[in-house]
Amino acid sequence: MKSFVHTISGYDALSQLSYSSKMNTSWEFLVALKEKGRETASKWLQGDFKEVGLKSTFDVEEHFFDKF
Repeated sequence: MKSFVHTISGYDALSQLSYSSKMNTSWEFLVALKEKGRETASKWLQGDFKEVGLKSTFDVEEHFFDKF
């Protein structure tokens, strides 16, 4: 059985946050993170969902093995 790999990355949104944001537990911040996650997932669904079950949309070798 062949496996296909997909990922929904929050890197673009999360990389804009400061290190101190990791300690931010305010409700408003958590709700904003949830919304960013939903936006990211919606973009992925619109772009790559059609490939699920057909091919990978994430290159494991490029992201994990070619860096060494």
